[in-house]
Amino acid sequence: MSTPDVKIIELEPLHIAGFHSFGTEPESGAFAKLKAWLTKHDRMATVHEQRIFGFNNPSPSTGSPNYGYEVWITVEPELEAEDEMEVKDFEGGLYAILACQVESGEEIPDHWQQLLNWLAASPYNQATHQWLEEHHWSGEGEDPFGGQLTLDLYAPVSK
Repeated sequence: MSTPDVKIIELEPLHIAGFHSFGTEPESGAFAKLKAWLTKHDRMATVHEQRIFGFNNPSPSTGSPNYGYEVWITVEPELEAEDEMEVKDFEGGLYAILACQVESGEEIPDHWQQLLNWLAASPYNQATHQWLEEHHWSGEGEDPFGGQLTLDLYAPVSK
């Protein structure tokens, strides 16, 4: 097995709008809320100018098909919360990052495991700030969320 191409970066602080869903497929629910908000505020055409992150919240637990997923999009400082959207600041931190080209979604856990294995053998320690997945779509125009999806998997680290 080859060594994964892991990068270490300092993620700057972010001001974000967050959307949360809970159930058997919470990613779909959280992204539906994000897309509805983007459409309502005529922001769909500029979505590629923002950064989009997601993470389990809460993580899956043994014996239950339900878990949560939260999606963040970077926004301007003066934006105020509304409806099912919360606005907050994230302080950022040091991360180990591994890219994952998503075809079916089945490859995502394997890439997370590769990143965890790399971390265990690295000079870095696992830190306590938020684990993240940064979403990048190749889609444009009518459907900026279409096309090829790449996830950058962010494992929090410390030296």
